[in-house]
Amino acid sequence: MLKLTIEDKVIGPHKSIERVGDAYIIDSAIFPIAVIGEGIISTWVGDYPEVEIDPIRYEAVRKKRDALIAESDWRVIRATETGVAMSQDWIDYRQALRDITEQTRFPNEIDWPTEP
Repeated sequence: MLKLTIEDKVIGPHKSIERVGDAYIIDSAIFPIAVIGEGIISTWVGDYPEVEIDPIRYEAVRKKRDALIAESDWRVIRATETGVAMSQDWIDYRQALRDITEQTRFPNEIDWPTEP
């Protein structure tokens, strides 16, 4: 993880920070230097700051997660009805969806699993 220090203000931690011309690209968002100022990019050291959880974001992520699980429920039903086991890829995918709430940066940054 990286941080950007501008005067006494620390921006981070972030997955990526890059200076391109007259702007910083921070986790794919562009921030003009004329707006935020000149800074120093360095590695984040120490504990990650506590992040306030936005209840609207929290609910939106949970609803998306629940919808993705529901979209694959038919595979569980078919496996149960036919006696043919689900593939391990689908089992792992559904478990990864259930584990989203355990991710370190939940609900602000989500590493969504890829459907098999």
